[in-house]
Amino acid sequence: MSKELGNNSLIKSTIVSNDRLVIVDSEDIGINSNPKVKTVSYSLFKTFYNVTSYGVIGDNSTINTTILQNLINTITSSGGGVLYFPSGVYKTGKITINKTIFIKGDGKVNSIIKGITADVLIEYDYSGSHPNSSIQDIQLDGNNIATIGLNLLEIALYDFTNLLIKNFTSHGIKGLGALEATLRLSQIYNCPIGIEQDWSTNHNQPNLFLIEGCQFQGCSSWAIKWSHFASLTLRNCEINSGTINDYNTGCVYVTNLSPLNEGVGLIMDSCWLEGMLGNGVKVDGAIYPTLNVIRNCIFLHNPANGTVRSINIDGSNINTVLLLDHCKIDDTVYANGLHAEIRNNGSIVTNAPSLNNSSVLKSLTYL
Repeated sequence: MSKELGNNSLIKSTIVSNDRLVIVDSEDIGINSNPKVKTVSYSLFKTFYNVTSYGVIGDNSTINTTILQNLINTITSSGGGVLYFPSGVYKTGKITINKTIFIKGDGKVNSIIKGITADVLIEYDYSGSHPNSSIQDIQLDGNNIATIGLNLLEIALYDFTNLLIKNFTSHGIKGLGALEATLRLSQIYNCPIGIEQDWSTNHNQPNLFLIEGCQFQGCSSWAIKWSHFASLTLRNCEINSGTINDYNTGCVYVTNLSPLNEGVGLIMDSCWLEGMLGNGVKVDGAIYPTLNVIRNCIFLHNPANGTVRSINIDGSNINTVLLLDHCKIDDTVYANGLHAEIRNNGSIVTNAPSLNNSSVLKSLTYL
């Protein structure tokens, strides 16, 4: 099938599976035997809206707040669709989405949504509805003015892919309740808190969130902050954040784990924490007995960065479990009030760990 998107932008698209849409660039159709092919999430796909066809201008000058919100309202009333931002810099104030709307750009270097007010840039308010949705291939720039890049209320089955989120004065991403969501192949730079999820009464409890292949840098408070949750998985991430000599900051902070007695808290695999400030990973208490796993990770400490706690466990619940497996750790491990196990080939250098009230210790080697 094909759709005329305006501004001489004809795309030809073909459904190739249950969840993918192939888009072939118009300039290559009939000219190149190997045209450029892009993919966009397809679930609940209905209509493809090129924002420039509706008067939105990406010239890094025009303020698009009103016209962009009107377009979103139109898409909402039509049942949802894909909101496509071709290459350009689109200035806007806060916009709000409360329907299944996919946001798609031409890449996080080419398609930029830039904030102009001291407010949230994009808010997804799915309270009570929880539709699945996606945002891909785009940059959100707070311009050191906007407070939060993405403010998420009760998202579910949500996919963030290939994003660059930077220069927000409070959070890159902030959420209240998230079920089965994924952040992949993305960067969050220069936001006091990179991504935070929390929970309160009458909202979804954060659960089954995957952060994979992402980079966090320059987050002065925490790169990743999670509360009242079960099953946060970090995989293949690079995380460099915190404030020098401040143990209330760092790379990863998780607290109030397993509020419904799920039994699984933080799972961290194949991550690289270089240039830690404050804490590498801080686990601060579990509501019910909880397993936390850190494996195949590297914690590197530059002495110029002051004192650091690579892993800082302050668990009030004696049944909280930390499994530390095959990690290289450049500084102190603190673990109070929990069962701790360190598996074979886990190496800790520079300082001996302080592991108080630990019921199991196996094969710990100092280098």
